[in-house]
Amino acid sequence: MKDSSPPPSENTEKWEVQLRKGSLELAILASLWSNRLYGLEILRHLESNSDLIVVEGTVYPLLSRLRALGLVDSEWVESDSGHPRKYYR
Repeated sequence: MKDSSPPPSENTEKWEVQLRKGSLELAILASLWSNRLYGLEILRHLESNSDLIVVEGTVYPLLSRLRALGLVDSEWVESDSGHPRKYYR
């Protein structure tokens, strides 16, 4: 059976990208609601508690954006395993 729906317009594609981005931002904020987490912990939390497919290259720029907007705070914390980790809350 042939799909008769029109191809998505450029505006529709941009809207869908913004919707996914906004959903991911909300999911990140929700993961930080009661916990202070570092980046990899946020990724693991999202993977284990949602159907979102998330990669590091997506999460870190969003964390920077949320921090610039004043929605997330961050701090470097020394780690017993070697290098310091940047925690977000």
